[in-house]
Amino acid sequence: LWCLAFEQFASHVIPVLPQPLSNGICSLVEGKDRLAKSVLFTFSSRGRVVATDYAESVIRSRKRLTYGQALVLMSESDNDKIRKLPAPSTRHRESTGRSLAQLSNAELDSLRNQIRQLWKIARRLRTRRMSKGSLELNMPEVKIYVDEEGCAERIERVLSDESHQLVEEYMLAANESIARSLHLARLPMIYRAHDKPDPARLDEFRDLLVHLGIEIGDLTVRREVVRALAQISSHLQSHALRVEFLRTLAQACYRAISGRHYGLNTTHYTHFTSPIRRYSDLVVHRIFEHYLRLKKDGTAKTAAGSGGRGVPYSKTQAGNLAQQLSRTERNSVDAERDSVKLKLLEYFERELEGPTKKRFDAIITEVRNHGMFIELIESMAYGFIHLSTLKDDLFTVSGDRTALIGRRSKVSYHIGQMISVEVYRIDRYKRQIDFTLATSEKKHSPSQAPPERGKNDRRHRSGKTASKIHTIKN
Repeated sequence: LWCLAFEQFASHVIPVLPQPLSNGICSLVEGKDRLAKSVLFTFSSRGRVVATDYAESVIRSRKRLTYGQALVLMSESDNDKIRKLPAPSTRHRESTGRSLAQLSNAELDSLRNQIRQLWKIARRLRTRRMSKGSLELNMPEVKIYVDEEGCAERIERVLSDESHQLVEEYMLAANESIARSLHLARLPMIYRAHDKPDPARLDEFRDLLVHLGIEIGDLTVRREVVRALAQISSHLQSHALRVEFLRTLAQACYRAISGRHYGLNTTHYTHFTSPIRRYSDLVVHRIFEHYLRLKKDGTAKTAAGSGGRGVPYSKTQAGNLAQQLSRTERNSVDAERDSVKLKLLEYFERELEGPTKKRFDAIITEVRNHGMFIELIESMAYGFIHLSTLKDDLFTVSGDRTALIGRRSKVSYHIGQMISVEVYRIDRYKRQIDFTLATSEKKHSPSQAPPERGKNDRRHRSGKTASKIHTIKN
């Protein structure tokens, strides 16, 4: 019953605020006025912040864009080609606004010019942030689309391209600015914290990289971490290695005391930009509203940190809130991860039951005596190929445990090798997917099924039907 209920939950979005608020007056709607709290930056021609102001404002969205549409506007100058872009599905979005085909040349030109100007500044902000040691921890995500009955129908890999980076840079700048100002005002506040990783875990990760031929220095030194991430980004096992690196890091959390954020390499940071999606941001908005009143009265720089009339939270309340928000965030991350697992299982189960076998590109991530673990390229799902499905030869693990080698044919399957696979079996109870090598002549029958894996059969520690794994989030 729990599994069925969770599958139903995985097909729907449950907003933090009631629907009329989250999708109505608290959400941007194209062509409608909305109340907002704004961080107003003034940038120099070189993209440096020369002035910052805050205001309670009214905003009207001129055009609602998907990330894909924004990306095209950043690179395409032909308006006719832009108008031919497919409109986003109304089934997966509440309001899509006017289609690009309805916009005049003047509107498209203005939209394109403003987006490109925003990206010009954002790119410089990003370059400067990375040069100061901020870590590139963004992971590709998997978006699972469901049909009208809530069943997984397709999987789309979402990369952090320039359109995502454009939005991210301004959000990071706003979050950091708010955190710094409220810290200086000594108001009881919640901050986003990210501690330094355990040096022993960094050493373990370094040993893994060296084993894979990636030479790197002491990972307790930030520049070596930056260098390691740059080398990982071009590695065949990039995603799996990034997952392993994220696992070496401490989990980000909320605290009532400002401290250095390891991932971003900044002193003050908070969550401000998503008050209808995260309760932590709504808490910060309440504190920020009080700050704006103090600022208007000219007392923002002398506000008492221990309380005072109208202060939303005391220090004790802020500390308790931070602990509670950290706990509930872990619960929501686990729930999101489980929902993705269930929908991936459902998707591959439908593929297994389909009339034709679909091939998936995969990479071998680990070999064991009983088979090999793989990661699918497109969906980033993990699976297993049992040794008993390799019928042409008797395969054994190589001396350095990096390959399976055929005793007679000497054919090898090694870590990092790209292979083509087909779904072989789904175990919903264990949440595991078995694959087999894709060959046009191979026939599958129940008698060829690999032996069941027992409860004590160890899985590769990243060998789960998981995707969109975020050990930390900024």
